[in-house]
Amino acid sequence: MKILGGIFERNKIENKLELITKESSKESFWKDQKKVKKILKEKNFYSNLISSYKNIHKEFKNLKDLHSLGNEEKNEEIISDCEIKIIEILKDIKKLEVACFLSGENDALDIYLEVHAGAGGTESQDWAEMLRRMYIKWFDKKKFTYEIISEHRGEEAGIKSSTLKVSGLNLYGLMKNESGVHRLVRISPFDSGARRHTSFASVWVYPVVDDDISIEINE
Repeated sequence: MKILGGIFERNKIENKLELITKESSKESFWKDQKKVKKILKEKNFYSNLISSYKNIHKEFKNLKDLHSLGNEEKNEEIISDCEIKIIEILKDIKKLEVACFLSGENDALDIYLEVHAGAGGTESQDWAEMLRRMYIKWFDKKKFTYEIISEHRGEEAGIKSSTLKVSGLNLYGLMKNESGVHRLVRISPFDSGARRHTSFASVWVYPVVDDDISIEINE
């Protein structure tokens, strides 16, 4: 299980849980209910990761011993069952690995998703709407919930901009790398000459932060 150990060490999962446990044991911790909700959510996430790791580690050790026994006794049935279970364990390890990489400070938060058409008029506006539809289909597949907060349609087709609020497990961690400018090169359906066009649209992903923000302005 060196792979799993490496994941946990790089992401300092146990250290994060230890810090949260110390924080939640302070008397002043329970005064801020918004902070309590966020931190307890993180605590449960890290606790589940560690529990899953221990269960997989135990199952792997038992399977290794059983496989050795099957080899000693030359029992093909036992060896075959072990190989099947190894494949299942590898799938669980992959899921755990993904969860470990989504253990950043804001990775578990919901998101605001903004899509903006770049320069290029209808071409870019159509590309922006294609991107938004792609994200919505992915949200539906993952059973994430979303609502369109604002939207500005293009004159002929597509959208000039669109903002969505999306809720789901580890959403910011999954979506944060989508931020940036996205390019599409294609034969334009809006060009009567069937020429190739390059369209641009920007996507920005922000975490939904519940904390109150206070700003002090010095005159």
